[in-house]
Amino acid sequence: MLTRRLLPILALFATLLAAPAAVAAPPDVECPPGQTDCQIVDETPGGGGNNGGGNNGGGSSGGNDKCFRGEEEVPCYDPIFGWFNRDDGCYYKLTEPQLPPKDDSPDGAWYTPTCLAGVGEPDWFPDPPGGTPPSPVTLARRALAAITLAVPDINIKPDQGPGLVGLPVWLWVGRSPNTWGPIRNSASDSGLTVEITARVTRLSFDLGNGKTIECPTGGTPYPKGAKGPSPDCGHLYDKAGEYTIEATTSWTVDWESSAGGSGTLDENPTRVATGDIQIDELQVVTR
Repeated sequence: MLTRRLLPILALFATLLAAPAAVAAPPDVECPPGQTDCQIVDETPGGGGNNGGGNNGGGSSGGNDKCFRGEEEVPCYDPIFGWFNRDDGCYYKLTEPQLPPKDDSPDGAWYTPTCLAGVGEPDWFPDPPGGTPPSPVTLARRALAAITLAVPDINIKPDQGPGLVGLPVWLWVGRSPNTWGPIRNSASDSGLTVEITARVTRLSFDLGNGKTIECPTGGTPYPKGAKGPSPDCGHLYDKAGEYTIEATTSWTVDWESSAGGSGTLDENPTRVATGDIQIDELQVVTR
């Protein structure tokens, strides 16, 4: 199937330079995902396109961009071969599946070129080839950088006056979008949009006495007058003293691309908040 699809594309490339300049895109031109109009007249035919190697079929032109090789118009986007790069006259598409990052770089991606000579070997680009949108992971990181993941809203009961040795301490966190999730955002570039959803997937309390507990539910708010222990997130201190309790939330960030595909960022951002509690000895009064 790839060979049948490639032959007409290569035949098209072979006739481009000899053909007269087109003034309107063919009716079957497919724009980059998320765009509906790639048809404006290039004001400088033969000059490499009206953006001189900038966005192809997207970006600041709002999707109203055309691509030329020599003096002949070509589709800015092909669903098989990807986005056209004016700099070298090849199409580029994200390599699937991605190979391991080159030089362990966190930025960049592998792209597969399709040129007049055929389909080339995947190549690593720190930045997308001209006109090609960034990788979905790069856009997901942009979307993550634009939102606020707040520190946990830590709550400790008793919060007024000291606690007592052997009596329950309740622990929980307030759950708002910025402190617990889910919180959503998106980033777009060259016709590609990636939406992220960030949520807390782990909560732990360092109790200040060498012990740590996990509270995946976020804990239960203390109901007024409760006598017993928390049903899911609490502690009994066995020694008097002043303790600093540290709450740590770990976030997971999932992404979904408008061109298909989804995943989870390798990053797991963490946020930390602290609170203090005084624990006194339980006094027994006898007569």
